[in-house]
Amino acid sequence: MTLFKQIVRLRILALLAVALYALIDPASFPASLGGGETVDADWVRAVGVLFIFIAFAYLPSAIAPSRTHLSNLFPLLAPVIPAVLFVWIGGPFLWLALVELAFLLALHLSFRRDAIRWLMARP
Repeated sequence: MTLFKQIVRLRILALLAVALYALIDPASFPASLGGGETVDADWVRAVGVLFIFIAFAYLPSAIAPSRTHLSNLFPLLAPVIPAVLFVWIGGPFLWLALVELAFLLALHLSFRRDAIRWLMARP
């Protein structure tokens, strides 16, 4: 299994865990991120729903990344949208923006390595 596939699967698990926590207990979710500020519960629920949609969009890359080359671009570009949203919301969500950007960097580096290996294997 490639490193890109493993990171995408880890990303799906992390997204679903955060989404479920945000949907089940939106009142304590911002406090768990270390923010003392109050955030509207609707924003927290919206983040949970956004993470669920992103996790389902990652599935083709988690199952067979070598057969879904075009859909592999989504995991490389998708963390930018939540990161911009979290910076715009501010407060405790800035930590989630940093996590999104860390996953973006890890996915990019692993995809680049796997793509070069795949291209070099072709005659």
